Amino acid sequence: MSELDYYQILQLNRTATIDDVKKAYRRLSLKYHPTKNPSDITVCSDQFHQICEAYEVLSDTHLSAIYNRYGSKVLAKGLELSDGKSYPAYKYQMNAFEIFEKFYSEYLPYHDIFDSTGKMLYGSCFSSMNKVRKDKTPDAQTTLDCSIDELYNGCIKEITYDNKTRLAEIQPGYQNGHQIIIEEECGKSYEDEFRKIIITINQIPHSKYSRQGDDLIYKHDISLIDALNSRPLKFKTLDGRTLNISMDEVITPKTVKVVEDEGMPVFDEDQEKSTVNSPAKGKLFITFNILFPSQLTEESQLQISKILNSS
Repeated sequence: MSELDYYQILQLNRTATIDDVKKAYRRLSLKYHPTKNPSDITVCSDQFHQICEAYEVLSDTHLSAIYNRYGSKVLAKGLELSDGKSYPAYKYQMNAFEIFEKFYSEYLPYHDIFDSTGKMLYGSCFSSMNKVRKDKTPDAQTTLDCSIDELYNGCIKEITYDNKTRLAEIQPGYQNGHQIIIEEECGKSYEDEFRKIIITINQIPHSKYSRQGDDLIYKHDISLIDALNSRPLKFKTLDGRTLNISMDEVITPKTVKVVEDEGMPVFDEDQEKSTVNSPAKGKLFITFNILFPSQLTEESQLQISKILNSS
C-alpha cells in the first residue's frame, strides 16, 4: 500500500484549515465530477474518488489528526493511544457520490447547483438551503499535560472541552505553554461561523530530563569510583537510542558535559512544523549525581587517604 498525500490531492499545504479543505473540495469536486466530464469519465472518476477520500479524511477530527501525525498507512491499520484508547482502521468505502451529496446539501448555495437553463446539475440532493447566521460561539480553551518524552517524539493525544472530545497532534519540539489553535465549525452550513479551540501545552516533570528552550538537561547517576576514573557514560535518550559518551576528566558534582545536536527537536513557530527528522536540534547538557558509598571499612578509609594525599 502506497502512502497517500491527501493535502496534495486537494492542492493544499499541511497548514490548511478546515475551511481551506472545504473550499478546495468544493472547487475540485465540481471540476472532476464524472457527469461533467463524459468524454474523459474514467480518468475523472478516479480523480473524483481521490478528492472525496481526501476530503473525508481531512474534514474529520480524528481521522485528520491520525493522518497528520502518522500518515495514511497507520490510518488504514488503526491506532492505539498510550492511554489504551483505540481508533479503528479507516477504509475508503468508494462512496464518493454519497460524500458529494452530503457536502453540497449542507454547504453549497443555490446558484452553484443549477446550470444556465435552471436545470439541477448533480441530482436531487439539496434539501436544507436556508441559512440563519448565529451569534459567534465563544472560543474554547483547555490545557493538555504532556511529558517531555511526548514533546520530544511527538504524539497524538485526546483532549476534552465543553463535554466534547477530539484528537490533537503534538509535534516534536513544542514548548511548555505552546498553544495549538484548531478551528471548529459552529454549525453545518457553508456560511456558519467558526470558533477556535485553544489548547495550551503543560509540560509535566521528568525524573531525569528537564529543558531550557531547545536544550535538554540530563542528570546522570554515576558511582564515585566511575567518576574518579572518568568512565564513559551510557544512557537512553528520549527516543530510545543508547548514547555512549566518553569523558576526559575526573567527574565532580560541578562537571557539565555538553553534547551538540542531542537536545530537543527545534519547532519552527513561523513555519508551524518540527525538524525532528533533520539535524536541527538543541544541545544536551549532562550533569552528574555522584553516588557515594554508604559506608567504608577502616582499611578502605586508610587506602583512600593514602591515595588522595599522594596526588
